[in-house]
Amino acid sequence: MMISAFVWSSLIVGLISGLLALEHPQFKEFSNRTIIQHNDLLERNRSTSRFDKPPKLYGVALGGWLVLEPYITPSLFNDTVEETVDEYTLCHKLGKQKATEVLKKHWSTFITESDIIKIKNVGLNSVRIPIGYWAYDLLEDDPYIQGQDEFLSQCIDWCAKHGLSVWIDLHGAPSSQNGFDNSGRRGRAGWQDEQRYIDKTLYVLETIAKRHGNKSNVIGIEILNEPFGPVLNIEKLKQFYQKGITVIRNTGYSKDIVISDAFQGIFYWNDFQPSDSNLILDRHHYEVFSDGQLRSSFEGHLRGIEAFGRAIAIEKPTVVVGEWSAAITDCAPWVNGAGRPSRYHGMVLEDGTVGDCSGATNIEQWAGKRREEFLKIIETSLKAYNAADGWFFWCWKTESALEWDMEKLLHYTLFPSGWV
Repeated sequence: MMISAFVWSSLIVGLISGLLALEHPQFKEFSNRTIIQHNDLLERNRSTSRFDKPPKLYGVALGGWLVLEPYITPSLFNDTVEETVDEYTLCHKLGKQKATEVLKKHWSTFITESDIIKIKNVGLNSVRIPIGYWAYDLLEDDPYIQGQDEFLSQCIDWCAKHGLSVWIDLHGAPSSQNGFDNSGRRGRAGWQDEQRYIDKTLYVLETIAKRHGNKSNVIGIEILNEPFGPVLNIEKLKQFYQKGITVIRNTGYSKDIVISDAFQGIFYWNDFQPSDSNLILDRHHYEVFSDGQLRSSFEGHLRGIEAFGRAIAIEKPTVVVGEWSAAITDCAPWVNGAGRPSRYHGMVLEDGTVGDCSGATNIEQWAGKRREEFLKIIETSLKAYNAADGWFFWCWKTESALEWDMEKLLHYTLFPSGWV
């Protein structure tokens, strides 16, 4: 999940979100076009997807499991929040012995085979599994503990048993590719600072492909999640993508390889043409990571989602919406980063009212109108993202962040059935 996780981040957060939000110039331009103009492209539907079996990917991400995110499992951070903001600082604070104890318990209990069965039974056909580089190799001073790959392998087997395909998603690179806590280390995006960081990332991709690429239900390997293009050298990132594709293919893996849009605008990747036909562009869309989005009216959120759907329908690459959620506020505790407050709460909104997070995580306090609007957000998203070749909701479960928790949304009938 993309979150506003730079230490120096208030300005950067707006930039991140603006690249994919309705107020971005490319979206402003596109939102004024009519569907009729692009009717031939919008005719891409479930039956015409490039995926043969199943025709489209309808999936969910196992976020917060093998890569920690404080807003997903705040209980792991509550006792040390003054000093821990990500997996790196948590492991450093706890020390190797205690961190091993805490994280192995988390890995063995947070996602189990029963979750995979539930995911299958609700009609989904795929899971996206984030994992960090540190599961396979460490820098000299890394405090991380290892052991995640054993659980990844077990989960792939569970998915095969119950008829689910798997995307393996390299979610964190050495020194962080984006500075977000979901990369393992919040702060500065230093991944391109030293060649050894890039080389280690390529080694990890090779290792993942060798260990898991030959498994029949592993249908995608994502080279790197959300590299933050606005602060990275984008040409070097493209070169890394090319090398990553080569490294993975040299292991004998012939199925889909996934690249992130790196927060670049619509059409940016149209001219990126590596000699590989099985390439997917991963685009993420959220409605909460800029002040403009948070101030937006309910109808404004719907327009933003619809504009994104129309835009991805006319992109040249094969597109999958690799992350999206039901959130239209940042009321979920720590969704902006551990120790950081909600911006929505107390904010003067577009209609002159003041944002209020009271009861946001307690569905029992939700009025009928709020439930109806929430369901409409999800229905609109499902319709819009059907323009792509599939989607993955972020994420399957959390401890308390309802808007990000598919399991709870299904339980409370806030996620509509019949989307497949």
